[in-house]
Amino acid sequence: MAIPMVVIFCGLMTIMVYYMTRTRLEAKRQNITQFNALQAHYLAQAAIQQALLKFRVLPTEAYGATALARGLCPFHVAPGGSTPATGPGKTQVALDTFVDDCNSDSVPLSFAQPDFAGWHCEIAESKAITSFTTGTETVNVVSIEAVGIVPMFIKDPLSGEWESKQYTDKVGKTVQVRRTR
Repeated sequence: MAIPMVVIFCGLMTIMVYYMTRTRLEAKRQNITQFNALQAHYLAQAAIQQALLKFRVLPTEAYGATALARGLCPFHVAPGGSTPATGPGKTQVALDTFVDDCNSDSVPLSFAQPDFAGWHCEIAESKAITSFTTGTETVNVVSIEAVGIVPMFIKDPLSGEWESKQYTDKVGKTVQVRRTR
């Protein structure tokens, strides 16, 4: 009677150890993935912050670039309370050029070491959504979308080989660029 009980007990313990090990390996893999997702998210946030800093430091140039993207003359003062009519001369080139250097290639990362070689952030898309006037201000609304890319290395528990992937996260922000008359 003791032998079958010991065999059943050993079998149950083997199954329990197998599932505990498998659960731990899967939890480790999920933690690495979530960690890389956070890193990519914050890299994209860094690109947004660079663009916002540039909008704040160069407000006249930012307003001109967003006005041209809407097809407006940046020097025209629309009457208060109106929505400026867009013209046929819409060009995205000025706005793209304005935010083009808000990426990790033009501003070197302070932690540029071999471990961070594949890390990258950039402004993927910027577009002027609308324009309106309020009292003494003309406002252009701009949408910015940034991308953060982080390489991810995960060891396959079955084969023991390392898998290389890239984790990408997109972050969007809508801002108002104002010009006082």
